[in-house]
Amino acid sequence: MLNESPLNEHRYRIEHYVVVSNEDMQRTAEYAVVPSIQGLFPASDSVPIQSIIAQEDMCLLYNWPQLISLGLKLANGSDSPVESVNPFDGIWSSVTLQHHDERTA
Repeated sequence: MLNESPLNEHRYRIEHYVVVSNEDMQRTAEYAVVPSIQGLFPASDSVPIQSIIAQEDMCLLYNWPQLISLGLKLANGSDSPVESVNPFDGIWSSVTLQHHDERTA
């Protein structure tokens, strides 16, 4: 099927694009893969993720500004029903890196 259609007509994505090396980010950009992020994860994952990710790899978490600087378009999902399905919660958490329950306004 892919032989019948050029690669640039397909939108490949990687779900839960969380811990990614700089080399893999470059490869993602090179192949025009869409990183699918979950904006609520940095706030809700902060405690559990620290117990499974080595300290030296923490800088690889949620490096969304780097992805944007590479010209990538990000898909931002909720991961519902694990997280809130409200898109405004996800947008707020994506920008502030705080859990939507901490929002005061």
